[in-house]
Amino acid sequence: MPQPTKKYVFTEIVSDVNNYQQLLAYAIYKADKHLVATSLVDDFVSPALIEERLQQLHDAVADTPGIQAGLFLRAKQICTQLFEDVEDEIKSEARTDFIERTLQLAKAERSHWTKACTFVGEGLRGILATIITIILASGIYSLTLNKEKRGVLIDATIKTLFNTVNGDIPVLDVYRTELLRQSKNPSDVVLSP
Repeated sequence: MPQPTKKYVFTEIVSDVNNYQQLLAYAIYKADKHLVATSLVDDFVSPALIEERLQQLHDAVADTPGIQAGLFLRAKQICTQLFEDVEDEIKSEARTDFIERTLQLAKAERSHWTKACTFVGEGLRGILATIITIILASGIYSLTLNKEKRGVLIDATIKTLFNTVNGDIPVLDVYRTELLRQSKNPSDVVLSP
């Protein structure tokens, strides 16, 4: 009587070595076979009986299209889950990347406003510093003047403060001009304190 030809599980499951689902189905078969073997070893089954049971599993998978279809179904479910997980991970990374880029863009746009505001603020601070310096310098200088000249200096200081926008800042020049304007006899005006 002729002996039946031996079937190999790999050739029964994998018809195309480039088909990842078929390769995964074979890997699932090998994992199941390993679980059966370790379970039998854990139950202290003799090596001969382990070999016999593994051969029975092999023959059942090789000869039964329903078992093979179950392996294909499990492989398809794993692939579907894998693709969903990868898709979710890609979406999450894309979302995170989008948020980071949006924040960087907002920061870059904000920095232009910040630069503009800083520029204006520095200008205002410079003008304020000039005004404070004029007031302090005039106050200190007024301590060296008599009461009449002090009034003239105060007028000159006020005009200077108003002229800071025009660029006429020198208090002393305005002070001398005011002294000359208010004096009836310009030769009497002493231009030093």
